[in-house]
Amino acid sequence: MKIRIILVLVLMTSTAQAKEHVVEMLNEHQGHMMRFSVSILNVASGDTVIWKATHKTHNVEFIDGGIPATSAPFKSPYNQDGQFTFNVPGLYVFKCNAHVGMGMLGLVIVDNNLSNLVALRTLKLPLLARDRLDELIKTLSDRGRGQPLNKKPNMPADVTPLPSQ
Repeated sequence: MKIRIILVLVLMTSTAQAKEHVVEMLNEHQGHMMRFSVSILNVASGDTVIWKATHKTHNVEFIDGGIPATSAPFKSPYNQDGQFTFNVPGLYVFKCNAHVGMGMLGLVIVDNNLSNLVALRTLKLPLLARDRLDELIKTLSDRGRGQPLNKKPNMPADVTPLPSQ
């Protein structure tokens, strides 16, 4: 009986700690066409990201080869919200399939784990998407040099700060 109570308490605690994060799919954001409201999102295992279809003609999906090897693929329908619960640590590259050629992509970092960063550098992408991903990777590289995401003076406003250690 004690084991059941402990198990229920542990499950309730882990569920209570999971958070939901919202990212909007936008036609314009901060002077750029076709962007997500957040470009780099830091989450913990168990957190859920909800991509809101704020404008029509958008969807969200993970880029092949741009997620940890043991994670499941994800793709939302066009013009509908999509959500995914992250349980595998690592970097996830997400895109709007219709507008990836315009650079509409972003990153989710789960548990501050950058172990698959090298794989992201070799992804085959349209030119503007490649430029955008390289820009986001540079932001991660700056973080690796000890500059927290929320302290760098020229840090884009659409980057979430690192969770507390």
